[in-house]
Amino acid sequence: MTPVYKRFTVDKELLKMDFYLQFTRYLRTLRLTELGCTLLDTYSHLPPTLLASLHPDVQQAIDYSAVVKQCFADDKPAPSPPPGMGSLPVVAPSHPGPPSNGMTAVALKNREVTIRAHEEYEAAKIKANVFLLSLLDDTDLTALKRAGGTTGLLFIEASDIWKHIMGDRYANPTAAQISKHQALITQDFQLDISLASNFDRMKTASEVLATANPALAYADNALFREAIRICSSNKYRLIANIHMFTSVAGYNYLEATFDNFATHMIALNASTIYDPSTSCKAFCGDPDYVPRMAGSNFAMAAPSTSPGQRHRRTKGNNPSPTATVSVTPKLCFFHGWQPSHDSTECKRMAHDSTFTAAQKALVCIPVGHPINTPFFVDGAECNQIRHKSLGAAP
Repeated sequence: MTPVYKRFTVDKELLKMDFYLQFTRYLRTLRLTELGCTLLDTYSHLPPTLLASLHPDVQQAIDYSAVVKQCFADDKPAPSPPPGMGSLPVVAPSHPGPPSNGMTAVALKNREVTIRAHEEYEAAKIKANVFLLSLLDDTDLTALKRAGGTTGLLFIEASDIWKHIMGDRYANPTAAQISKHQALITQDFQLDISLASNFDRMKTASEVLATANPALAYADNALFREAIRICSSNKYRLIANIHMFTSVAGYNYLEATFDNFATHMIALNASTIYDPSTSCKAFCGDPDYVPRMAGSNFAMAAPSTSPGQRHRRTKGNNPSPTATVSVTPKLCFFHGWQPSHDSTECKRMAHDSTFTAAQKALVCIPVGHPINTPFFVDGAECNQIRHKSLGAAP
């Protein structure tokens, strides 16, 4: 799931928590190929408070590394690492300086590798700094410029931005901000984003609340119970997939985890072939998803890319009743009522094997079929939207 980054607004909605999540997510996307890690793994770049939260045992690891280095310099055996010590984050390399006389070929090659790693690291730092500054509003940028003195933002680092945002200025989120993130966990899923994005929204809101105050944190099973409650709604076509999840041996409602449930539901949704008549319940990204008009329960009039998608009549699709009909309307299963062609003449359908022979042969709605009601051919709904040049239906 690709993360969505947003610019912070004046109200600073749970700014510290949002900033923490966006800061760590973005640094994780900056891959350092020479070091085999991301910018989030290089401890010399990270602010101390973030370093402590990501690597609780990092100070112990750094101290042990220093002892080993000194033992090596003194030609003494190094002690065994303390039990339970965390792994040492990657050390960002510094520039090795000019080559010295008498360097071997191997040493020169190693120097080139170090220079490449250093330059890649510095470029990633600059990219991260520019991105983080783009998230801030004018008030924060002015404060950072003032802190930078005569050089302004030129030498401002990610750690400086972190220190500014994580200062006392943004310490206490309001009750309204807390309620907003709690609502993101309990409210219905949105069909205009993917199922995976809906689950990610719940997870992120839970993490934000937990960071704001551990007492607000949702236990993993509690988050699962909210998710399965939402998915059980008839607004979605997920009930059969829920039954598949709950029928797995060892399932326990009071022990199931949110991550396990979300992973299974996303995979099941992607592999399930749904009845075309249920496309009105499809999530964005599903093969038969139909975009919806803002604030409407009806699908947009834009043609779909597969015959399984539904086309519904919406307000504004028909011009004024006073419009003049200048040509004889023709019905295309895919494009709807057109002045130019019917289904048998449609170039789009002619070369697409997903349309059936009956769909390609349709030129009219059978006599007696109720007006303004869906008409299906081989399980897919015919587009009955009229082209704007045809005016309103008689």
